[in-house]
Amino acid sequence: MLGTKVFLELFVKIRDGWRENPSFLNELDWRTTMSISQHSATQRRPSGGEGPVVLPK
Repeated sequence: MLGTKVFLELFVKIRDGWRENPSFLNELDWRTTMSISQHSATQRRPSGGEGPVVLPK
């Protein structure tokens, strides 16, 4: 994809009971995260649908 080798360094935090926590699992699900981001972006658009889209951090 980049045409060159890259070094990816990851740091992993472990949270006890993460498998039994539905709200935490939803935070990890990329589909849920994208849905929330898209919803927030449409909420912040100026009238007429023109202008920049501001995504939450």
